[in-house]
Amino acid sequence: MIARWTGRAVAIAVIVAIVAAAVFWWNRPKPAPAATAPPPAQVGVVEVKAADVALPLDFAGRDVGVRVDEIRAHVGGVQLKRE
Repeated sequence: MIARWTGRAVAIAVIVAIVAAAVFWWNRPKPAPAATAPPPAQVGVVEVKAADVALPLDFAGRDVGVRVDEIRAHVGGVQLKRE
């Protein structure tokens, strides 16, 4: 007699689980529609021409002695790469 009630209880639990899963599946949040891409940015066009450019050789610095020259930058910071 216990086995008969156990079988019914298991069957009812399975049915309740299936119904709960179905309710959860149909009531899940729907994904938002995909957003459209923004329009391309407006840019300006410049025509490039080859030309000679003067190379300035004036540097900011202080003369300390005959063999020692100290050149300091106008801005603070650390120089990471020298080209």
